[in-house]
Amino acid sequence: MAGALNELVKSGVPIVQYNLLSQAVQGPYVGEKSVESGRVLGKIMVDKLGGADAKGTVILGNCFPGIPVLENRAKGVQESLKVAAGLNVIGPFDVKVSAVDNYNRWEQLYAANPDAVALIGLCAPDITSLGKLNAANGDKFLAGGYDMTELNLKAIQEKHAYVTIGQSAYVQGYLPVALAVNAIRGKKTLGPGFYDAGSQVVTSEGVDMGNNLPKISFEEAIKLAADPAATAAYYKPWSDSLTADVLNKEPAPIASEAE
Repeated sequence: MAGALNELVKSGVPIVQYNLLSQAVQGPYVGEKSVESGRVLGKIMVDKLGGADAKGTVILGNCFPGIPVLENRAKGVQESLKVAAGLNVIGPFDVKVSAVDNYNRWEQLYAANPDAVALIGLCAPDITSLGKLNAANGDKFLAGGYDMTELNLKAIQEKHAYVTIGQSAYVQGYLPVALAVNAIRGKKTLGPGFYDAGSQVVTSEGVDMGNNLPKISFEEAIKLAADPAATAAYYKPWSDSLTADVLNKEPAPIASEAE
């Protein structure tokens, strides 16, 4: 897609990427700091497993190998898990995207490694699959992963999964539009750069929504996930802060996304 998008950029159309990053596109990107979000997830998991004294096998899964953001998440997770020399991290394995294939891949991996102490996914379907798998096996392993989907939150609520990292989906949707509109109004060219959407940390004990927003309870997070109007109201202090002066500031270098 990069070639076609760059043709639009050359014609004067502002292009802002989000969620999936191509450094070939001549436009900015809005998203999480992918390696850092992996570090956060890995640290939470290893701390729960016993910190530096943790032992056992950890299985890592990637639903779409080759996607830079997902590969970077894996790097961050692996970096944090290294604090425990007794952990044997295997993978990342390709666990596929579709719900059926995703569950089947995780089921096969766990059957091959029944003593695994933790299973960590890097994509949206994983927490749901891991929650079902854990429930079917007496909740014997620690499950962690990404995204605040309704089914992922349910898996955490029912204690079949421990933590999920949200990628600030509202920010990833709102900020690109705000940047594009501001560029059109100001007849401004948008070049490559990185805008950090932040990460959200979700456990059953509480939720850190990032972006200097107030922390909320897990129950409140569930309500927001099902209520777009309430979500917009919750984020209003953040969205109101996006003045023209803020939007006109030079972004960070695109490479900082992976720092």
